[in-house]
Amino acid sequence: MNNKTGTMKTKLLFLLLLLAAFVGCRKEEDDNFHPIELQYAFYNDKPNPVTNNQVTINFPDETKKELVIFGGDGTYSISNSDDTKLGVSRMDGYLTLTPFAPGNVVVTISDGRNNSYSLKVEIKSLLRVKMNVKEKEVDTPDKISSVRRNKLTTFRRSKWLGFAGAN
Repeated sequence: MNNKTGTMKTKLLFLLLLLAAFVGCRKEEDDNFHPIELQYAFYNDKPNPVTNNQVTINFPDETKKELVIFGGDGTYSISNSDDTKLGVSRMDGYLTLTPFAPGNVVVTISDGRNNSYSLKVEIKSLLRVKMNVKEKEVDTPDKISSVRRNKLTTFRRSKWLGFAGAN
């Protein structure tokens, strides 16, 4: 029985070491994990992170907005709450948002480890007003000379009264 107890202890010790190695490797993988994040394209070689998971697009002046995806495990899937208002495409680590109509949309980015990032996109409609301008009546030579005579008379009177700066 003593021999069986020694073999049992060896097997138990081996299993404990194997479990410790597995947990240790798992911990190392978790330490290398970074959450999914978005940044605006680099500007002056400085990162510009998306704040509060929210982006605003001014429609129709902005035809698209490009963001950089990083973090997670790199295998991303993208979903969009309203394809009629916003088009979303991904290529080489870039996420391109193309507005179609004003409104609010939620874009969800998920990775293979079930991590996700929800981006709120507000598509603002800029008010454009076209005004019909009424044509102005063109001054005739008679009206122009009348205005000149009145200004000249006013200038002469004000000089006579002592107001040098009056028109």
